[in-house]
Amino acid sequence: MERIETVETAGVEPFPTMNWGAIVAGWTMALGIGVLLCLGGLALGLGATHAHMGEGTAKAIGMGAAVWILLTWAGALFVGGMFASWFDGKNDTMMGAMHGLSVWGLSIATTVVLLVLAGHHAHRSPAGDRMHGAVMAKGDGLVEADLAVLHMQLERAVRHGSGEVQAGPAADANMPSDESGSMPTRGRQWHGRDGEGMRSVEMELVHGDDAVAKQLLIAQAALSDADADRILQGVRSQVDKTREDAKQAATKAAHHLAAAAAIGFLAALFSLLAAMLGGWVGANHVHKVYHLRTYRRLDTLS
Repeated sequence: MERIETVETAGVEPFPTMNWGAIVAGWTMALGIGVLLCLGGLALGLGATHAHMGEGTAKAIGMGAAVWILLTWAGALFVGGMFASWFDGKNDTMMGAMHGLSVWGLSIATTVVLLVLAGHHAHRSPAGDRMHGAVMAKGDGLVEADLAVLHMQLERAVRHGSGEVQAGPAADANMPSDESGSMPTRGRQWHGRDGEGMRSVEMELVHGDDAVAKQLLIAQAALSDADADRILQGVRSQVDKTREDAKQAATKAAHHLAAAAAIGFLAALFSLLAAMLGGWVGANHVHKVYHLRTYRRLDTLS
């Protein structure tokens, strides 16, 4: 009879399991390291900023901030993945890398949720609206100046009713008035609408809807077709300049958004690799963390 020998290996788990407590603990370690590094980078960046620095210096500081974000995120998640493996306490490099990957996924999910909540709160908050308006005005300062000039040109042209764009105090001094010496009827009607009609005309002109802008101008200021055509022709050069500056501002904003997306992609990719590497290193060297500790043995009852 053929003899069959079986070999039993003690202490081997048939299927590895994830230790979610260790993953959460590793994520908290990554969060703490990330906050620490961010504060250090913020202190260095603010210390290097001054009012008279040139454009080249500002770009260099921006590039340094991008590199610091990459290093901060990757370094924090490397440490988080390594601590997750240590908290798990198993000498399994594959599961260590999976624990690091889970720490990365938890950090990404938390970051996305916080960003969505912050954006929703800022959108609904009046203070957030003012902050957004201030940022847009600062980023598109040239477009804001163009719109202000266009606003004044339209206002003076409507006051005179001749379509000739004049500027300065002389234009107001030469403005025709009625027998009482006050503003003409068209000017009173236009200003009585708190400028909403003028802003609508300006936006339609900048967007290229000249026909709609003309109809709004006629309706708001009680002008004839000929007067409206002369007014629009008089502000044509300023409208073209505003359109061109708006296109350049939009292109610049798109480039900034693309750069931010690229930095976010690289940071997420490098942090993914760093978290898995940290988990692998932590599991591979877990014996160095626990080899000096003594554990009380539980003797079997006789």
